[in-house]
Amino acid sequence: MAPLPPEKWFPHQDELPPLPLPSLEDTCERYLESVQPLLTPEAFEHTKAIVADFKRPGGAGMSYQEELQAKAASERNWMEVWWEQLAYLRTRTTMAVHINWFGVMPDLGIPTTNVQAAAITLHCLLEVKGMLETGVFPIEKIRGNPLDMNQFTRVFGMTRVPAEGSDNLVQASDSKHVVVLRKNAMYSMPLYRRSGEPLSLGELQAQIAAVLNLDAVNILEEEALFCVALDDRSPNTKEEAANIALKGMDGRNRWFDKSFTVICFENGRGGLNAEHTPVDAMTIVSIFMHALDRVRKVAASQLKHFNAQLPPLNVKCEPPVRLSWEVSPRLQRVLERASASITALTRDCQLVLLHFNHFGKGLMKRAKLHPDFFMQASRRPNACMY
Repeated sequence: MAPLPPEKWFPHQDELPPLPLPSLEDTCERYLESVQPLLTPEAFEHTKAIVADFKRPGGAGMSYQEELQAKAASERNWMEVWWEQLAYLRTRTTMAVHINWFGVMPDLGIPTTNVQAAAITLHCLLEVKGMLETGVFPIEKIRGNPLDMNQFTRVFGMTRVPAEGSDNLVQASDSKHVVVLRKNAMYSMPLYRRSGEPLSLGELQAQIAAVLNLDAVNILEEEALFCVALDDRSPNTKEEAANIALKGMDGRNRWFDKSFTVICFENGRGGLNAEHTPVDAMTIVSIFMHALDRVRKVAASQLKHFNAQLPPLNVKCEPPVRLSWEVSPRLQRVLERASASITALTRDCQLVLLHFNHFGKGLMKRAKLHPDFFMQASRRPNACMY
């Protein structure tokens, strides 16, 4: 089946209702409910008086509400652009740790090298990408109601490009390659043949193995589908893998502005570092859950291909290319300072893996609470203690 344009991936989108706009009264009541646990009785009474003046007829609240109503009448999601700009694109903080999130891949169940683990992960991600592009990716639902799936069109080929004042999101959704990061070098590696067909598992493995011995060319690379980091470390525990996946330790061998980076460690373990701006974390998690379901099946059924001799590079596919830049002494000093800054940040960040055995997501769902909401809410009382 030929790929569909992104606007055709989920035909139900046009049937979804627009984002509702709460009434001024409801907004004020929710605000008071949220601040009451944080205030003394006297301070809360003072806050109630301020809110009452804000929402009175002719008050500032009424004027702001009318502006919101006009915006909601002309846009399906009146908050989206504001949220993206104010919460993410205009922030000037470091992407590493502060904005990007991470994950640790489950073990494949068989011993693999990082090249092998990268090949099978790419193979399965391409299968899921194909599901999206042909309109067969399952629509997610809550209590039988379909959810907005627009964010799934903003994952592949997306890059946050730095700019003064506010960064920009640039997407090359028709890109056919990834960037492989290895020992602080970057390689452009095709994932498709010239005919448009995705590479086979063996061909992907040969491509990844070939990137390690290449000549450099001068190319500025922003259009990759995503990144793959071949990390030369071998974490022995999930906690160690999690720390490396989140922090990158010194900012090298990572591209924090890319939509996501698949991290493949020397011993075959895997991780993920993803940029939060274009999509919610659960969007990428959903894609990877579908991919990982395939990873284990493919790993078990095609083990013989891992241990067989690598096939030659496919002449029907562009070869991988090492990327290089001319870096002035001034820019080199800026890069070194940036690396030192991220190193100090990661050393100040402690991540400990806790095995909580009392209950899990099953109890949360039976209580009709989303696990992500539950975890976010559980942290707030602890934050208030400080």
